[in-house]
Amino acid sequence: MHFSTLLSIAALLASAVPLANAHAAIVGARGMNGSQGRAIGVLATTPRDGTRRNPFQQDASIIRDREIQSGEVGPCGRTLAGGNNNMQAGVQEIMSEFGELPLVAPGSTLTMTVHQVNADGAGPYTCEVSMDGTGAQFTGVQIQQNLPGRNGRNRATNTTPQDLVVTMPANLQCTGGANGDMCMVRCRNPARAGPFGGCIPVQQAPNGAGAGNGNGNGAGAGGNGNAAGGANRNAGGANRNAGGANRNAGGANGNGGAAGGNNNPGAGAGEEEEAA
Repeated sequence: MHFSTLLSIAALLASAVPLANAHAAIVGARGMNGSQGRAIGVLATTPRDGTRRNPFQQDASIIRDREIQSGEVGPCGRTLAGGNNNMQAGVQEIMSEFGELPLVAPGSTLTMTVHQVNADGAGPYTCEVSMDGTGAQFTGVQIQQNLPGRNGRNRATNTTPQDLVVTMPANLQCTGGANGDMCMVRCRNPARAGPFGGCIPVQQAPNGAGAGNGNGNGAGAGGNGNAAGGANRNAGGANRNAGGANRNAGGANGNGGAAGGNNNPGAGAGEEEEAA
């Protein structure tokens, strides 16, 4: 009997191992015109040259549907360091750090830097966007460049930063945040010990602002207006002028439509929620 009890305890401990050997953190995000941000909950002080639970996994987000549905955490999951990822506080922290959020537009791309801590932080990832920024509802987005991996595992890319590139939906309409122009992008992998990933707040560029060169090329580019996010960009973003004091990006004569109208949105985040 005693030997059987020891075997049971050993099995329980073995099942917990993935919790200590997993994770990835979305440490950066780049939108239109060089605008930058990162995922909620990420700490700039976390070292990125190791794989152990402490300190290397402390700001990796664990985003499980069952924890969200039970109300244990919000739509952006939790981290070891900070617990529940509070979306409002997280957005404010990113604004304080960068003075902006990544700019997006219908059909534009968002490039995220995923730091894979160890094997369970690999791809493939699925991404989606909450257009009202609350995480109550998500719409799938198309993945242009994914992370390698199988079922969220790939030892070859441990401790490696990798790009995850998505295309915003053609019908993008960000309505969240204090200024009514914020969306929340959420990406996750299918790791059994996770899923792992993060939530990245983004800001929709003013109507007509270009993801290209401002001459009608690129997502929603305007006629002769410069791209959004010029010298007069304010940290709050709501009063951001597109490329100049009085110039309206994407003027009345602009014919630049939203790119990516034929994109098929990718599937939403994976449903694999097995307990570690």
